[in-house]
Amino acid sequence: MKTLSHLANSIVILAACVNCGSKEDRRIPLHSRLGKILAAYQRKTADEEDLVFRTAGGQPFDNRNLLRELELAAERAKIPGGCNFTTLRHTFASWLTMKGVSLHKISKFLGHSSATTTEKHYAGLVPESLHADSEKLGP
Repeated sequence: MKTLSHLANSIVILAACVNCGSKEDRRIPLHSRLGKILAAYQRKTADEEDLVFRTAGGQPFDNRNLLRELELAAERAKIPGGCNFTTLRHTFASWLTMKGVSLHKISKFLGHSSATTTEKHYAGLVPESLHADSEKLGP
């Protein structure tokens, strides 16, 4: 999957990848601070492929490289049972849900074709926030 970066605007574009189940390019917004950090790093290491991160040999990371690096980071952080990209994705979506971000917006972050998919997985994390929001209706 080719990743095109527009880090100055704090956006990463993931190109469509038929083998990955993604039929269209996805624009993923980054936190503005992270966008600035990555843009500065990219300016220092820029090459013709516009890669932000690459292997020690200068090649784009593939899934094996990325998973190995993630496993090493999880080990250094002493995360029990390790970590994988599905865990990170689920944690990200769960935290957004618990912070009150709409399931519709979360579905866009995750690239789900329908918010219904997102609702099936994360709606159970919403009830407490719904209760808190119901208090806003009072006098």
